Amino acid sequence: MTSTSLKDINTKIKDDDIKSFISYDVAVTFKKWEGKVRELGDFHFEGTSAGGDRHRCLDLLQVMSKEVSQILENKLTCRREPPSAQNYSNFTEPVKLSDDMATYIDEWQNKVKVIKDKGSSKRQRLIDLLFEIQERVDFWILFVNETKSHLKQRQRAFEAENDDDLKRKRNSQEGRPPPPQHPTDTKGSREELLHEIQQLKSELHQKEEYYHRNLSEKESYIERLKEEKRRQDKSSAQNKEDVVQLMRQKDEAMNRLSEMAGQKLRQNNPNIVDLNVENRPTKIAERLKQIYDNQWTDALDKLLKKCDEKKAIDLLLNALLDSFKFTTDASCKQLKRLQDSAKMPTFLADTGKPVQLSDECLDLIKQLQKASAPAFVREVQEGFLKRKDKEFKELIKYYNACAEITWYMNVQTPPMVFEEKPAAGKPVTDHYSMYTISGEAVDYVVWPACLLHEKGPLLAKGVVQPSLSRRGNRIK
Repeated sequence: MTSTSLKDINTKIKDDDIKSFISYDVAVTFKKWEGKVRELGDFHFEGTSAGGDRHRCLDLLQVMSKEVSQILENKLTCRREPPSAQNYSNFTEPVKLSDDMATYIDEWQNKVKVIKDKGSSKRQRLIDLLFEIQERVDFWILFVNETKSHLKQRQRAFEAENDDDLKRKRNSQEGRPPPPQHPTDTKGSREELLHEIQQLKSELHQKEEYYHRNLSEKESYIERLKEEKRRQDKSSAQNKEDVVQLMRQKDEAMNRLSEMAGQKLRQNNPNIVDLNVENRPTKIAERLKQIYDNQWTDALDKLLKKCDEKKAIDLLLNALLDSFKFTTDASCKQLKRLQDSAKMPTFLADTGKPVQLSDECLDLIKQLQKASAPAFVREVQEGFLKRKDKEFKELIKYYNACAEITWYMNVQTPPMVFEEKPAAGKPVTDHYSMYTISGEAVDYVVWPACLLHEKGPLLAKGVVQPSLSRRGNRIK
């Protein structure tokens, strides 16, 4: 065995780890070699199968050489000096290489087991064994390559010898001199080359078939993956659409629920104000004050030309209260007609009995009346004007204003009302403002106070004229 040199003492595998390294790396590698040699079987280097056997054997030997080098260089950081021809002078060419390989591998397995279990200097002994294995494998590689060359030479010589014998025999029969002998015969070499080419073509064809088949399988697998991805994308898109639809349905349900809750809360509850409604109670109260400030003042100025102030004020106050009674009756009749229309028997159950309406349905009918109130203002105004005296044509604008404002008051749920007029001599409350003088007792009412509903809170103050008999002072 050739001499060796250690390049680096600080190796990757520590001495304490040599046993574990042998068990899990070296011994496993030897076991793998043993299986590969067993797969080679009873091969030989002669005959028509020589090329295939030689290639398989050479491939295995090259793998073994590479793995030994990797163990030495990568794990033990040792590199062997290049071998010379003298290294193999004591090696005997094997009669049957597969048997020779199996024998040596078995011997190496026993040696590495002894190194692991017994003695000291395990590291150096392992390195020596690996160098020994490397030299043996290199010799086998050289032997296989030389055997191939010797085989070709023997085949050429045999073919040339047979050809020469045939020519000499023919020439002897014809009396010709024997042809000169040639060391080689190009015909045999050509046939051998053709045979190797044919064999290589066969191997190439087999590999092409294998790669094409493998490529076809991979393409089929990729196509299945693409189809699965398309299916999952479609399913994901459908799921997203379903989620959007469900969210939309949820929002609609929440809106309906919120609307129903709001309606339930507002039903017969005037303290809850819907700010989206233009003709809500607070707005009506503001417009009532504007009528007193504008239309009432204009109408009073016109009446003072025909009668005294007290009579003119009574006439205007009574017109407002009359319009309230008229619109109260009109709103009640309209609501009843709407309810009766909703209670009519349907064609599904023509029993002649009216349908009983639920509270929710009744509330919706009231909301319908309130929402449609602006459309009936003109009709209400015309109906009220027919009840008034024709001699006061200058009051038509005031009558129309009274009819409109009281109509909106009566379509509320519940209806807005005017506070009952305080009698003469009653104390003046904070629901009223003074007209022209201040005082503590009521003389007469100028303008009524407006309440949110019957006995409800005050929305707009009324106006009274106090009596002078109880400390009345004129308002400047």
